[in-house]
Amino acid sequence: SGYLQAARQVEALSRQGPLSGETSTLATLEAASGVNQHHDAVSGTSKQHVALDYAERLAAGVNDAADMMATGLNQFTESRYGITTDWHHCPLLNMSVCDATSGVGSGSSITVAVYNPLASVRLDEVVRVPVSSAPSTVVDGDGNALEFQVMTAPWSPDANALPLMVYVAIASISPLETMVVVLSFEDSKMSSVVPSFPVVQESGASFDVSNGLVSLTFTNA
Repeated sequence: SGYLQAARQVEALSRQGPLSGETSTLATLEAASGVNQHHDAVSGTSKQHVALDYAERLAAGVNDAADMMATGLNQFTESRYGITTDWHHCPLLNMSVCDATSGVGSGSSITVAVYNPLASVRLDEVVRVPVSSAPSTVVDGDGNALEFQVMTAPWSPDANALPLMVYVAIASISPLETMVVVLSFEDSKMSSVVPSFPVVQESGASFDVSNGLVSLTFTNA
């Protein structure tokens, strides 16, 4: 998986690899990734209880790697920006759930680490951060302002889902580079929120999306 590849790089670059005779903190994740290469896991044709077992194995592997990843990221961000923090992973980002960014109030800030595991420069990337209130400013680790937009978060079945999503534009990030994005919150300077497209939840309801040339109608019939 992409996360495993990034974790292997962070382990090596931060010199946290196992000594002779020791077991890597990535052993559980590597074993889970191996099991998930089974054709039923790849194609999604396994029975539900088997799919849940696949997910449980992967979650256990990610949790085992969390401390190592946090230590490695602190090494990278401290050497470049002089920044260290208690990093948290948000595995439910696809449902707009992140404990580390919930309940952020005025006068506080959120620091996000962005890592590029590829061997090529990544251009025009967008970082998504679920939040409970709109930030006033977004800057990188050097204090340079970054373009961002705040929208209402997509509908989520999770009761803990945060109401807003911040989209931050990253112009470029070099291979194996770690950069920092800092979101600051001040009540007097909160940015405006752009409504997102509605999600059809009621049976028979519909809505249209059009660019003036082509119109699409979405229904939940």
